[in-house]
Amino acid sequence: MKKDKIYSAIFVILIFTICLVGAILIPADMCPDELGRRQLTDWIVRTGKLPTGNEEGTVLIGWGFSYAVRPYLTSIIGAFFVKIVSLFTTSDVALWVAARMCSILSVTVCGIYCIKIGKICFKKLSSSLLMATLVCFIPQVLFLGMYINNDSLSLCAISMMVYYLAKGQQDKWTIKTCIGLGVSFSIGLLSYYNIYGWLLMGGILFLISMIKNKDIENKKSYVIKRLTIVAGICIVLSGWFFVRNGIHHNGDFIGISVEKIMRAKYSALGFKLYPYRSLKGQGYPMNLFDSAYGPWWRFTIHSFIGGFGYMTIWLPTFMYNIYECTYALGILLFFYQAIRKRIDKEKIALSVMMLISSIINFGLFFWQSYFRDNQPQGRYIIGISVLLAFIITCAIDQIDLNKLKIKNTKFKKLANIIKPAYILMALWIVLFIISTGTMKKMLG
Repeated sequence: MKKDKIYSAIFVILIFTICLVGAILIPADMCPDELGRRQLTDWIVRTGKLPTGNEEGTVLIGWGFSYAVRPYLTSIIGAFFVKIVSLFTTSDVALWVAARMCSILSVTVCGIYCIKIGKICFKKLSSSLLMATLVCFIPQVLFLGMYINNDSLSLCAISMMVYYLAKGQQDKWTIKTCIGLGVSFSIGLLSYYNIYGWLLMGGILFLISMIKNKDIENKKSYVIKRLTIVAGICIVLSGWFFVRNGIHHNGDFIGISVEKIMRAKYSALGFKLYPYRSLKGQGYPMNLFDSAYGPWWRFTIHSFIGGFGYMTIWLPTFMYNIYECTYALGILLFFYQAIRKRIDKEKIALSVMMLISSIINFGLFFWQSYFRDNQPQGRYIIGISVLLAFIITCAIDQIDLNKLKIKNTKFKKLANIIKPAYILMALWIVLFIISTGTMKKMLG
């Protein structure tokens, strides 16, 4: 047990250090949307207030709307760290790192919860670390941990939610687990709309797992009490934002309509706004193969794995091929193990929940790209990495080389030493190390 904690701590410290170093080194003009989100952070620090989106100082130049009309917990947390750091220094580098601290911590916490998911679902240290490695050592995930964005926070919320769902299935939804689930839902609600499908399906699995658990007595009161706890936490921790939005924007509590109104307003005042470029009208399904940026599907998959700067810096092609082949083989192996009934019902239930969540996530992302902004950016579906990591780990966890009938003594000893999980972990880490050579291009 002590060894498990030491290895887990080393892993978490490594993730934090990588993200921190990146946050120190990468310039602000190499990160998508960061300048706009930093603008919101600085406004909060300067005024000591939370913006509504109506303030001129929060409106994005060129886009004609404010990030403040949509959830901005990332900027609030960033403002807290900037305020603290500014008491000791005015260094631009220090303040930028402070503003990026939410993303640094989000990916770090994601790593912690991925290890916890592994420990509760697989029991093996190798499988726990594999689960975390497959998520956190994707080059794009670590890049998200180096600059201001909402995607890293949404990934953190998803990993937390999956852990508490797995734990709840095992401990019959103790009060502590319900509180954790409510907190994860609240963080998700204040991160990105694209992951709301995850929250919906997480809530459904939460309810179904209680209803179907035969060991729970007085089920009606038991379920109502726990639903009340989770819902109450969400209302307290995240409900304030949507109520506030509705008050300030004529009932538009999610800030979709007000964005259009703001763009129309600034356009009428003579401001030249960037035009949205959608896939609509390009002839579906051809839009998937020939968008304004090139093949939409290819850019989406590649930027999910690693696309840096403003999607102008790419990994070598062979690396994308390795990642794609590994994912494909892992998925096939999972289905093989599931068909052979080697994966228990709880893991299957979690996998189905995450699969449906991922489909909804992808659907919302595609709808946004098709009708609005034509941005095939894999970071908008980065939560799918948790699903992929989970099912691959499920599959690898069932492989035991010791069960192979090996007559050769040397090969038999080798089978006792080799762990497929560690081999895949090594591959993922080596690929990330190679990717740092590409990331250096962001440094100028």
